[in-house]
Amino acid sequence: METLESRPSPPGAGTQALAPVPSLPSPPHEWTWRDRLRGARLPAALLAGGVAACTYVAMVDPNGAGGYPACPLQVMTGIDCPGCGMTRAAFALMHGDLGRALDHNLVFVIALPFLLWAVARWAAASMGWTLVLWLVICLETWAVALALGIDMPFAGSWLMLALLVVGVAVPTPGGIGGFHEAFRLGATSFFAADNDAAVGAAILLHASSFVPVTVLGLWYATQEGLNMKGITDMTQGTDPAEANA
Repeated sequence: METLESRPSPPGAGTQALAPVPSLPSPPHEWTWRDRLRGARLPAALLAGGVAACTYVAMVDPNGAGGYPACPLQVMTGIDCPGCGMTRAAFALMHGDLGRALDHNLVFVIALPFLLWAVARWAAASMGWTLVLWLVICLETWAVALALGIDMPFAGSWLMLALLVVGVAVPTPGGIGGFHEAFRLGATSFFAADNDAAVGAAILLHASSFVPVTVLGLWYATQEGLNMKGITDMTQGTDPAEANA
């Protein structure tokens, strides 16, 4: 009797390849703040280096003796190299003397806007709104310093930004104390500001950056129907609608 085991298999059975299973598309990558931070490391490092260099050039006159290494070409031939003229032109530009800057290095002054535009586009593409936020804070710092008679170049406001970040990192309520001391220390140490003017500028800068944001936030909260009790319930993980029911 023919059994299932002895029944011959059809031709080609057991040798046919299985049809490939189509692969599912991979889910789109969700960018996290860590990814954005890694992408912004190089632009931030270059920006910090550029700000530090500009601050040094703005504070140390390259037309005087010392402060800068000797130029090998000038030492050997007595001729200024393009780098020497660029440094003096940058110093003149930072102090608002366009005529002297053009006299030192005409090509550098003409090419500088295009160079800054290219760097700004690259940094903006890498850092996004972070760069815009830094620029607004530096403009505010610079304006407050000038309003209270502190001789601070715009490049110096980027140095103050770094000091203010350290001051805010000090654990004090609302940044009060650490913020003001960081500004006072930077203004008096780097820009020879009067102590009273530096303290006044720190208070004005903190108020101008804190009060408008707080008032605007409270206004938006009232537009959304939030009150202090609702905000407290939200921080405690309670649904305000259920709390009011």
